[in-house]
Amino acid sequence: MTLLIATPAGLLLGALFGFRRLTLVAAGLVWYACLAVQTAHLAHPGVRGFFGVEALPVVQGAAYGQYWIVQPLILGLVVGAVGVGARLGRAVRRSRAPEAVH
Repeated sequence: MTLLIATPAGLLLGALFGFRRLTLVAAGLVWYACLAVQTAHLAHPGVRGFFGVEALPVVQGAAYGQYWIVQPLILGLVVGAVGVGARLGRAVRRSRAPEAVH
């Protein structure tokens, strides 16, 4: 959920508002909200994660805590998506702007 929702949200936020501190904070909050919902869902007994793995032990740190190790990497990807979105948004605004006559 963090990867599938927060990354496109970061791209969209970057395209709309540019690469600013407030945009990064907003993208981080989207990632954090997704992480909270995802973790709450996976923490229920009997829920299966990817590849049919029992989700509760994974959330509790089994298998070397890969679930928690990957989350900061996903946050970094979201920050990168904000940067890419900012560049795309700048390019679109530049292409739509009327050319200056000299």
